[in-house]
Amino acid sequence: MRLTSAITSSAIGAAAALAGCAPPKPVPVELAEAQCVQQVLSGNTGNSSVTFGVGTGYGGWGWDGGPGYGGWGGTGVAVSTTVPVASRVNPAQQYNDCVIRRSGQPPVTPFAKRPELKG
Repeated sequence: MRLTSAITSSAIGAAAALAGCAPPKPVPVELAEAQCVQQVLSGNTGNSSVTFGVGTGYGGWGWDGGPGYGGWGGTGVAVSTTVPVASRVNPAQQYNDCVIRRSGQPPVTPFAKRPELKG
């Protein structure tokens, strides 16, 4: 009886873990269009990132770092950023790609016809 319970618990835990890895559910195309036009107009294409790292380690040429063997020990901190660069992809293509990625469908309203662009 306990073995069955343990297997069931493991199966439920594995299913829950895999559910967290599932791709996001598509949103309605109209919602995707509204989100994507704002993303393109704000210039936030999702290509920026910030990475932080902290580590300790031992390296160098020596085997054990003893006298006469070289080597060094130490700690370090690193920060890396990627800043969006002016994209060569035109805004309409970014909009189309974004809508398809979010909704799974092509846009109904072309980028040039969006009311947000009318000034």
